Amino acid sequence: MLGDGTLQLSSLDPGTHQFFAQANSNFMAIQTAQGGIKKANSGAAIVVGDMVAFNGSGDLVKADSNAAAWLFNAVGMALNAAGGAGVEVRYQLVGVVAFTHSEAPGKPVYLSDTAGALTATAPAAARIVGIYMPSNKIYLNCPGSWRAT
Repeated sequence: MLGDGTLQLSSLDPGTHQFFAQANSNFMAIQTAQGGIKKANSGAAIVVGDMVAFNGSGDLVKADSNAAAWLFNAVGMALNAAGGAGVEVRYQLVGVVAFTHSEAPGKPVYLSDTAGALTATAPAAARIVGIYMPSNKIYLNCPGSWRAT
């Protein structure tokens, strides 16, 4: 990671890029990505590894399962930090991410009712955003996320 909080990009082969970052205790590295990465301006401070959603103004903020309707719709995981509003943030919609956990593979990953976080325990307003995988990884699938009933 560069000093300004952005990610170092390394080409592995044509059309494939590897992104790495470190932030919160559970989040470590972003998978090899082929597409599935978008960018938008932040509406508030964001940390690498935060789950993000668009606010009513179209800016990225931390997603939250028990907040306003638009925050419930996580669009991805932040790949770079933003110290406040107006910073370009790259976010990953789909793919395998390294994420320290002790959950059984195949168990759903939920958007937490803690802003920006993920959880293995379904909150009251549960939204599944991925699946736990072996070896401290999760498969993130925000465009295909669904509300658990």
